[in-house]
Amino acid sequence: MTADQPTAVPDGATVYDVVIVGAGVIGAAIAIRATSAGKTVLMIDAGVSDALAWDEYSSYVDTFRMAATKATSTGYPANDAAPWPNALDIGSPPDKVVPPGSPMDDKYYVEAGPQPFRSDYIKMVGGTTLHWQGSSFRMLPNDFKLQSEYSVGVDWPLGYDDLEKYYEDAENQIGVAADV
Repeated sequence: MTADQPTAVPDGATVYDVVIVGAGVIGAAIAIRATSAGKTVLMIDAGVSDALAWDEYSSYVDTFRMAATKATSTGYPANDAAPWPNALDIGSPPDKVVPPGSPMDDKYYVEAGPQPFRSDYIKMVGGTTLHWQGSSFRMLPNDFKLQSEYSVGVDWPLGYDDLEKYYEDAENQIGVAADV
């Protein structure tokens, strides 16, 4: 279908200009930009949205506070429809060590290095920003040129300079601050 062809929709169906899959920080930033431009937006997410209500979110915080062992996702209930990795499961016990490049069970987590990263994410509306650790790293200019600089991997088809303005925009939206 081309842009000049009309789209057939069932009677009574809602048509959106933009559909965003994932209602975390990036999806929210895209939605803000699209709605500011007058577009109609539909956001869909694999996770539940109950953490958007203060009472439910504060119950997750209370669960985290009461837990004997804590990880960033400790306070949130598991969701079989949208599983996520638990940092406490990564590399411990020893029989749970994830072979490099293999998924961890059914949790959609892939480790590529010899040491487990021991981090996680959650699938809920709001995404990992619900338990954000404040880490907002930019890739380095050489990260885009691994083949030409280090003879490993492949070079990206774009460079750091191509993304810098987007880094700045994202950092401004989420409140990143640093002395460098």
